[in-house]
Amino acid sequence: MVNGLPPLIAFICGWLLIASQLPHGISVFDPATFTRWDASQYLGIASHGYQLFFHCLQGRPTTLPGLHICTNTTWFAGYPLLMRAVSATGISLPVAGLMIAWVFWYLTLLMIWLLSEPASDRPASRWGTTARWLCLLLAAFFPAQIYFAALFPISMAAFGMLACCYWSARVPNWLLAMIAGFIAGSAYLPSVAIIPGLVTAAVVTKDRCVRRATCLGVGGFAAGVGAVLGYAQLAVGRWDAYFFSERIDYGIRVHDPIATIRARFSSFRPLLESAGHRALAEQALLVALLLVLALAGFAASAKTGFQAADIALIIAAVLVWLIPYIAIPYRPGGMLSVYRDEALTIVLVPLLRRLPAWLLVPPLLAAVWVAESMASLFFSGYII
Repeated sequence: MVNGLPPLIAFICGWLLIASQLPHGISVFDPATFTRWDASQYLGIASHGYQLFFHCLQGRPTTLPGLHICTNTTWFAGYPLLMRAVSATGISLPVAGLMIAWVFWYLTLLMIWLLSEPASDRPASRWGTTARWLCLLLAAFFPAQIYFAALFPISMAAFGMLACCYWSARVPNWLLAMIAGFIAGSAYLPSVAIIPGLVTAAVVTKDRCVRRATCLGVGGFAAGVGAVLGYAQLAVGRWDAYFFSERIDYGIRVHDPIATIRARFSSFRPLLESAGHRALAEQALLVALLLVLALAGFAASAKTGFQAADIALIIAAVLVWLIPYIAIPYRPGGMLSVYRDEALTIVLVPLLRRLPAWLLVPPLLAAVWVAESMASLFFSGYII
């Protein structure tokens, strides 16, 4: 109960900011308020399962060359199948999806609070406690915060990543680590970024319990991904349907990340000059700044020794930020929904606890500003 109250306060603060951006007459408790294009895909999977059709057009120009497929296998099934399970209680699928997203949003903040706690051999000072609260509030208003509240698996994946790290490398519990890994692996593929961090933590740690829990946490993640691929095999007869549809429809493959980063960031100048859409550029720049601060926080722990959990988190933070630039091709209109994936860099927040508290205040204020603007863009339908 003691550890559960601060995250609840932070959750309410984040929720109130989102509610403040709603257009007049729209209910914050209406699932339709938080439903966008991809959310409809998750609802479709929850209702009808995976589907795959070849040589269909479905909104494409008839002159478009190449193979045409219509499928919902591009979206991982963990979140929608959980929606279906919850709806067995009699509530509707959209309400179930909103409930799940909000519960996991709160649990994500709970994991941030627990991972931001000082090590037992270094009790928190007054300033350490202040930094811990600032980390929690920064997580509540984290960039792309709106997607933790929407009908998306972002909060589910973020919780799974943080919880797997916590129960693997901070408070070893192999069963909970496996469950958390399974949740992350079945929800959203970019959460794969936690695996190299956990593997590295297992290699460098001298604690056998940590090594065992991290290895089993990775196994849980692999089982989650495997469950989704197995479900695709049963539903449409192709275990690789996700990878196939991503490659055909969106051109997902290995790209030069340096070139992609340069192309995206060089496009920010006109966005920053646009009153309506500057939040997209502001968010990307804020995430990059927070990543630099997280690296500084990680480096600050060198004198006292790196903790296994921090090793896992810093590697995961860097990779989850880098993955879209490797996998997604840059187009003049943007990079699909990279702004949504940036929400998963929330795993870097516990690393900021080692920085001076005063240094966290400006990023927190910037996060509130960006979160408010992104919520407004979401409700206006500009971002999906």
